[in-house]
Amino acid sequence: MNVCDLLAERAKELPMKTALVDRQQQVSYGDLEAACAQAASTLLRRGVRSGDAALILVPLSTAFYVTVIALLRIGAIPVLVDPGQGRAHLERCCKLIRPRVFIGSALSHLLLASLPALRQIPLRFTTSAFLPGSYALFSRGTGSADIAGVASHAPALVTFTSGSTGAPKAIARSHGFLLAQHKALQGSLGHAPSEIVLSALPVFVLSHLAAGLTCVLPDCDLRQPGSIMPTPVIDQLARYSVSSVEAPPSLLGQIVVRCLEEDIRLSARRFLVGGAPVFPRLIKQLQTISPGCEVISVYGSSEVEPIAHITGSAISEQDISAMRDGQGLLVGTPIQSLRLRVVREALETNAIASISELNRASLPPGKIGEIVVSGDHVLSEYLHAEDVPSKFRVNEVVWHRTGDVGSIDDRGRLWLLGRVGSCNDARGKLYPLAMETALSFCPEIQRSAFFAVEGERILALQLGSHSQPDLTVFAALFDKMSVDKIWEVAHIPTDKRHNAKIDYVSLARSPRRKEYKIHERLFR
Repeated sequence: MNVCDLLAERAKELPMKTALVDRQQQVSYGDLEAACAQAASTLLRRGVRSGDAALILVPLSTAFYVTVIALLRIGAIPVLVDPGQGRAHLERCCKLIRPRVFIGSALSHLLLASLPALRQIPLRFTTSAFLPGSYALFSRGTGSADIAGVASHAPALVTFTSGSTGAPKAIARSHGFLLAQHKALQGSLGHAPSEIVLSALPVFVLSHLAAGLTCVLPDCDLRQPGSIMPTPVIDQLARYSVSSVEAPPSLLGQIVVRCLEEDIRLSARRFLVGGAPVFPRLIKQLQTISPGCEVISVYGSSEVEPIAHITGSAISEQDISAMRDGQGLLVGTPIQSLRLRVVREALETNAIASISELNRASLPPGKIGEIVVSGDHVLSEYLHAEDVPSKFRVNEVVWHRTGDVGSIDDRGRLWLLGRVGSCNDARGKLYPLAMETALSFCPEIQRSAFFAVEGERILALQLGSHSQPDLTVFAALFDKMSVDKIWEVAHIPTDKRHNAKIDYVSLARSPRRKEYKIHERLFR
């Protein structure tokens, strides 16, 4: 089944309902279907074939989704590269996939001059004005293309890991995978049909369109979500009576700051936050600026989205106390359609081939290890990559190693402690996220990072203007986690995609810092 069959069904059922809203236009489901069919016809007429990989460099907009859906409609494969990752990342991704088609805005075509990998793509289209050497994707009167029949395992969409822990890997989602992910999202996080959703999470938007929702695309530059101008997005929330907001913590953090500064109150009934660790402080702030709202923290990864979730109202005072004391970050109950285990760290998964062997490797509640998952919306492999350590098979069923360290409590809820590569040093166990979660409750600390460098355990603090936090309340935790030094830094570097995951390698090289031995910083 082609995932576009669901979109066509919504167009028949809801032809006049608004499907997409961007900064320039509103498009109904009927008009969206017609635009996608027309663009698909243009692609076929110009030589695009089923199975062709097509690189898309179009800003998040109605034109972006029409482009993606038109390609899916004919069985071609949209290739999505995050432009915020930079030109070198784009070049590596193109060399890995070698797309046959390039579809971009007029601005993105300027990259042809500096990126040889783009110039080697034979078929080029533009979503804007006519450009020499490129076809206009949205030319009028070009007919209408039917939806191509595809196998469930046929590739539908290619994205890439960030490459923050190595070279980027290509993630190919099949049509069957997208349908399974849609089912998982609707089953665990589904919206009421009447909801109006502002979403900065592109894959979620596709699922919402398949469910017949109205989706508002945020009026901001999503290449740097942590430094957006929040006012246009806040205006959208009011103008379109948005009832649900989906975004990474860094983007919502900008909205929170502006609303608190100007005493703005929102009327959104639900916030879905994902893409990076979601600390309770942000949940409480969202509940402040939008009284009575429900906040859902979603844990997942590029390979598995979603894995677990929890509502703000389900986090008890006892849970808050545990997070303050360094137990980790509570991310909630695993999705029902997933199988999830916590296994021993540094496990040789090539030695696991049966359920009995997996059972022996699995840890009981309360024990800390690596999180592994399996299910229909778990990516089974990467493109052009063999013997990937993050995959293993149990009775021919693919399991994915998330690379996250955590534990399951006696209520079946998942707690995170950090990444596998950052949870050990020469002295034993080191749990960065446990420390960073505890310090997130201190309002004077904007961000913290806990890591080891040159045999010492360092706690880096990014403070607010003229802030002097009382760290004596954390003295017992610092002693428990054997903190050696505290660094005060102007900025803690983060990933480019969500502006939230800490770049420990760059931080360790930071030349501008105030450095204290632990007793000096606590008692000066």
